[in-house]
Amino acid sequence: MCGDDTKPLTREHALPTWTAGRIPGDGPWTVRLGEGNNAPDGQREDAKLSVVTRTLCDECRSVLNDLEEWAQRNLGQMMDASTDRPIAATPRAQRYAASWAVKTVMMVDLCVPTSVVPQGVRERFFRERAPSDDALVWWAALSDMEPAYWFRRRLITFEQGHSAVYAGLKVGHLGFVVAVRLSEASLELVRLGRMLDGFQPIHGPTLPHAAWPPEARLIDFRQFDDELNTMFAARVQPNGVEPGDAADGSAQ
Repeated sequence: MCGDDTKPLTREHALPTWTAGRIPGDGPWTVRLGEGNNAPDGQREDAKLSVVTRTLCDECRSVLNDLEEWAQRNLGQMMDASTDRPIAATPRAQRYAASWAVKTVMMVDLCVPTSVVPQGVRERFFRERAPSDDALVWWAALSDMEPAYWFRRRLITFEQGHSAVYAGLKVGHLGFVVAVRLSEASLELVRLGRMLDGFQPIHGPTLPHAAWPPEARLIDFRQFDDELNTMFAARVQPNGVEPGDAADGSAQ
């Protein structure tokens, strides 16, 4: 995260282990990895949730610990839908929730083949302790618990040659979409964000007062997946490269 490659790195859980306590059920975890909508490249069963990557030094971990502790206190009831009343999200809460989503996307991206998040984006997040002005984040309340976890991301190049990384992340009933522009693609990000029906922005240039669930309604996982696929496919003109050649990957 910090970019200092002289420090020793340790294994870190990309999907925090505390989130497993918010997922009902017993028995082993089934983990599938795949590219795009193709059949899984691999499947395994784990006795416990274990999605790890060797990416953090001691300083990076200490910076992220406070964020993780906040998420555990405040996002858990959204993940397991243990409350049936709307939750008001203050600007501070929106900022922390967006930061946790971006951090988790960057960590899981390292666990999927062909990482698409540039190292500079990780280092900027570490320096600023929050998503940069180049990022947009939305959240949604999902009616489906399965799959318990789901992740997909793609590097998109627009008609003008601008590029951005888009990612979808699901933990229980809580869904996020994260977009980080890598060049002058701000208008494209906003336009594509308008395609997300049932999602609410929690990080970006203009934010409404947020609440959980957004718009007091739930969306199902199929809608979440379909909307993300539509977003990925929209306006992709990679200067002679077929859209299917763009870096893509998913895990659940």
